[in-house]
Amino acid sequence: MSQVAERNTDWFSAVYYGVRAYCCERPSDVAEIRERLEDYFEKSRKTYLGIKKTGFSSKSLKPGEAFKYFATFFLQFQNILFTRIGYDELESVCTTMLLLLTSHLKALPQAQNHKMEANLLSYIVLITLFSLYNQVFQYKGSENSPKDGVVKDLDRDEITRECLRYGGAILSKIFHARLLTLDDAYVNVFLPVMYFLVSNTQFTTHFKTHGEGFRTGLDSLLRDLTNSGQEIPSEESQRAGKQEFAQCILLMDRFLLGFRPLTAYFTSAKTEAVVSKRADSRYLLTLLLLELGADPILAELAPESTLTRDEEDEEVKDHLEILGQMSANVRESREKNLIVIDGQNVAVRYGGDRFRSKGIKLAVEYWQQRGHAVQVILPDFCFQREEVLKRQQTAESMDLRVKNIPDDVDLLLAFQQKKIAFGIPNWNYDDSYIIDYAMRKEAFIVTNDRYNDHIEKFSNQSAEKRKMLQKWIRGNCISFAFIGDDFMPNPEFLNAHHIK
Repeated sequence: MSQVAERNTDWFSAVYYGVRAYCCERPSDVAEIRERLEDYFEKSRKTYLGIKKTGFSSKSLKPGEAFKYFATFFLQFQNILFTRIGYDELESVCTTMLLLLTSHLKALPQAQNHKMEANLLSYIVLITLFSLYNQVFQYKGSENSPKDGVVKDLDRDEITRECLRYGGAILSKIFHARLLTLDDAYVNVFLPVMYFLVSNTQFTTHFKTHGEGFRTGLDSLLRDLTNSGQEIPSEESQRAGKQEFAQCILLMDRFLLGFRPLTAYFTSAKTEAVVSKRADSRYLLTLLLLELGADPILAELAPESTLTRDEEDEEVKDHLEILGQMSANVRESREKNLIVIDGQNVAVRYGGDRFRSKGIKLAVEYWQQRGHAVQVILPDFCFQREEVLKRQQTAESMDLRVKNIPDDVDLLLAFQQKKIAFGIPNWNYDDSYIIDYAMRKEAFIVTNDRYNDHIEKFSNQSAEKRKMLQKWIRGNCISFAFIGDDFMPNPEFLNAHHIK
């Protein structure tokens, strides 16, 4: 199949089938397949270089072009991981790749053929799982398995860390795309990922620790399932369900058997290999999400309703009243509050037109001195000296402002070591993380950002839901000022909410 794709100069399909051959249980000639894969990567690289020469910009895409260009940048990412060629341009390749993936996913609700789109996403997922498996287990062929492969240190090996970073970002974006609300075909996109994660817990732990978007992505998938009528099973039902699925495989599993990155799952989770046409793949996905730690409470608290508009608005009012009572009870039961600091917003406010880390320090000290728990949220690069230096040098060479580049990384690292400051993925740094986290924790956010862009993202929701979100933001965001080195939160807000 890879040779057929090669004749059609379809490098995306050629790489996919090449990866499948390379990772099958008994490849006929590992060396030959690897050489062929490297050849496919080299040819796709020439396509990538040709696109670069044209001055390509993801902002000038025509409708329907996103996937074509995404596939080229995605293959270049895989090429860098597989061959180590072009590592210095990894970040720029992946930044564009993720923008193109976002554009493609946004367009999927208008797709004419969801089964075809699901197949393409399955290719992306399986190639991504291959690169994760290949990097961590240093896969060299059929004789090399997770049990006897050399497992790398995920925190110290740079290229493995980057593979996990961007591979996790790809999966997170697909998780958040709400595909399960479009067509059942997309279930087959997610099941291989769940198979991989439940049988390779080091990946799950890493993604949960280093990627907030990954954790919320699991919750998002579970919410989509419950919104479409899937019930959350009891613990007893979960145990029974696992036993039932252990005795059969799904129709789609036939195409995954023998794929080395998933061997651990089929070996440990299946006692029989009998195909069941009646097995409910959505129920299996639900069980796997719960096993991975998706939060059923969040899935049930924030459903995307399928009721009529009048019924939905009535339900939202009831839900708002319940949340208000819960919030009042929580606030009443604790003397102090969790304060979440929008790190960039505070640092730039203190520095004028520059990111001055001292502003964060002054804000943290203010709240800590009054007995509040404090957490600062920043993009990951703020804790990476080399990355900050590179961005400073790039900005200076191009005579650009360095508004969002911290001046004191050591101070931020000290807060990180004390579990006060936390990073979120650079490519996903937006309001959603801060707001979602603060809502979960019943926290207040210290920021001068009114988050209008975030509210606008909910334009396709009912007016009542947008009003509910806006009300929460206005009632939980504390504006502030600096007078010299004195941090001054809005006194009217503090008095209105009895914050001392």
